Amino acid sequence: MKLEEELNFLKHIVDAFPGHIYWKDKEGRYIGCNKQQAESLKLDKKDLIGKTDFELPWKELAAELTKIDRLVMKNEKTYEVEEIVNLPDREGFSVFLTRKSPLYNQNNEVVGIIGVSIDITERKKTLVRKEELEKALEGQTKANQEKEKTLQLYKQFVADQEHDIRTPLGHVASCSEFLLSELSASNLLSEELRFLLEGVSASSREILDYQESLLFELYQGQISEETLFTRFNLPEIVECAFNVNLASARYKKIDYECVYDDKIPSRLLGDGKRIYQCLVDLLSNAINFTEHGQVKLTVELLESTSKVAVIRFNVYDTGMGIPADKQADILKAFVKAKPSNKGGKRGRGLGLTRVSRYIEDMEGELRFVSHEGKGSCFKMVIPLAISLDQTEIE
Repeated sequence: MKLEEELNFLKHIVDAFPGHIYWKDKEGRYIGCNKQQAESLKLDKKDLIGKTDFELPWKELAAELTKIDRLVMKNEKTYEVEEIVNLPDREGFSVFLTRKSPLYNQNNEVVGIIGVSIDITERKKTLVRKEELEKALEGQTKANQEKEKTLQLYKQFVADQEHDIRTPLGHVASCSEFLLSELSASNLLSEELRFLLEGVSASSREILDYQESLLFELYQGQISEETLFTRFNLPEIVECAFNVNLASARYKKIDYECVYDDKIPSRLLGDGKRIYQCLVDLLSNAINFTEHGQVKLTVELLESTSKVAVIRFNVYDTGMGIPADKQADILKAFVKAKPSNKGGKRGRGLGLTRVSRYIEDMEGELRFVSHEGKGSCFKMVIPLAISLDQTEIE
């Protein structure tokens, strides 16, 4: 009775063990196991006894498992291995850390093996996730280092450009101003040449100012896209935009004209810089694509209240026009009416895209009509607030 109590006590301990315990004979047949081993196979203990690994769900791994069993018995040595098996009580494969030792009889003879297997599947998954996370962090660190290196090169490039562009442009501006001063003092300048030199000087200074502000924003890592709302003099902006392209028009002997509606209030509130850039781009395009005939800018007041003036800017030309199949996409980036390699003008095809975006930002409209071989007319309509004070600031 005492022996029976001890055996029953031992049975409860084995069944309560948080792992799989089993023992086999020399032929690899199971001769006993704990409750967890049997339940994982969806078998009763008595149904497992007498079976070999070749008759269980992991039969494709049976040869390797049997090989370990034989080494344990031959060398009378404990082996610890990881085993990957497929259990019927769960999906996918499970990973076990298994410790197999020789099983002895009363005469200290090896009669089989006893195995203890601990499920380490979740631990393995955690380790894999940890390794993946470490690799991801390592990759992110390398990416950040490369990004920092690229940023430094980028800033160096911007700094170089600031110097490399400013130096020749500053030289052009200084030379034109010197020529203007010296030739004017000697009365050697005609009105035409004076006007052109003044245009060169003003344009150079304007490009320098624009370059300085743009490169500063690039150096800071961002370009401001906010629409400015400031007080500006529209007639001055129109005149400057018109004069920037005057030399090009005269060089091509194009009839170049500007008509300005005097009913437009002089002092307005809005983004004068963007209006100027839109006019420069549209006039530059018109002159670029016109070999003979006319380019004309008209600025007119469509409607006005005490607070808002709606202005329409029209740029006409008698140039090559836009083919009908290109008109739907001409405002998209990098789309050109005619490719450079097929006789088209050089350029990136970005001018009209910028004009379209600027006008949209100012809550205006851009429309155009064009006939291939006859010319085009671009119309931009922009609502502008009227300044309460129409006097010029001293």
